Amino acid sequence: MYIFLSILIVIASIVLIGAVLIQKSKGGGLASDFSNNNQYLGYRKTTDFIEKATWSLAAFIVVVSICASFCVKTPINVSSIQQQGPAQQTAPAPAPSNAPAPAKAPAAAPAEGGAPAIKIGLSGPMTGGASEYGLAVRGGMEIAVAEINAKGGLQIEFKSEDDEADGSDKAVSSYNSLKDWGM
Repeated sequence: MYIFLSILIVIASIVLIGAVLIQKSKGGGLASDFSNNNQYLGYRKTTDFIEKATWSLAAFIVVVSICASFCVKTPINVSSIQQQGPAQQTAPAPAPSNAPAPAKAPAAAPAEGGAPAIKIGLSGPMTGGASEYGLAVRGGMEIAVAEINAKGGLQIEFKSEDDEADGSDKAVSSYNSLKDWGM
């Protein structure tokens, strides 16, 4: 229904543009003399078909737009994360601090079949004004890596570097550090 109403609005808008373009300019408007008895608040009342069509199309677009807003379906949030069982958490997790965590660089342990572990690096703001974003991303990555490694099979190593939200030297050095680590 929403798509149908949207198509009607587009068609009415195109017709309205055409109707406005073919109208003859009447002049006057709000700046004209109010003493004329064929005017109300500066607007000339005429019985021209094109003018009536213009106002009718404008009203149609407004009404259909309001109707279309009621036809929009609200999104249903569906998570692809499935719970394996009830979460047993005794205390809430501590809030991340602004202090950078020590870089974790364990040796590459071979996964099943003798393949080396996959290395994932994160260069982000762990200190400074934007640290809450970098710390949140790092925390999410650490949780994901721990869950994947706990399942067995594929092994992932994760290392984060602080770029201090600096777009120059520190960002380049943190990237190079991750690259040298083997990411």
